[in-house]
Amino acid sequence: MTVIGGCLAILSGIVALLFQLFPDWQPERDGTPSLKVADFNVEHEENIQADAIGEDGKKTKVEEWPSSMITVTIRNEGDDPVLIRNARFKFHHIDEFSCDGGGGLGWPIGRYDVKLAGEKSGAVVDRKMRWTIPPHDQETVAFTVGPKGGVNMSVSLYRFQITLERDEGDKVELPVVAHAAPLMWIEMHGKGSPGVSSPPGNSEIECWKKEWHELMAFTETGDVKSPEFRSFYSRVKSDEGWWRDKEK
Repeated sequence: MTVIGGCLAILSGIVALLFQLFPDWQPERDGTPSLKVADFNVEHEENIQADAIGEDGKKTKVEEWPSSMITVTIRNEGDDPVLIRNARFKFHHIDEFSCDGGGGLGWPIGRYDVKLAGEKSGAVVDRKMRWTIPPHDQETVAFTVGPKGGVNMSVSLYRFQITLERDEGDKVELPVVAHAAPLMWIEMHGKGSPGVSSPPGNSEIECWKKEWHELMAFTETGDVKSPEFRSFYSRVKSDEGWWRDKEK
């Protein structure tokens, strides 16, 4: 075994010397990046920790984030590092309901928050970032989406798609996500919410009817639905029989 090891070492040295003397013989590096989505999920992960990253690119303290995070793991199968400089959020549909009554394959290296204030359906929001993925490696980042204020006792619904943009113009499109926020108002929504015991008035019935019809048409088959969206959908759906009885 020692003799074989020695022979391999000598052979490697000869090959390296030949490449130095005849550089044209050396095989070209594959400079074409090959990015693949290794994992994508939207889960309620209260105990996930990640560095919050501000608009200036600086990290804040590590903290728990009691909300669903969109986590994406990208694998770079090329020979060179790849820099992702921007995450573009295309909001296909934004709605607000106000009737009375991440995961990932790896630990997120950063969390990018997108806070909305008055954007409408069709809005495009860019989130600047500097995410360098080493060659033949994979890394995970997380995103959160929600209203900037969230003090008007309404639930915001978002249907959007994230596109990761490289510094050289290539793009990686992620699945469409349906999400609801903030969690505190979702839990206060509908007839099952705390303090809702009196019969609904006509205006409340009309509001819940409108809300139900809009929500039923909000998503499409194949959308990745966050736990918050699924919870809100379940609450609105369970209220259907209640307001239909009150109509009679």
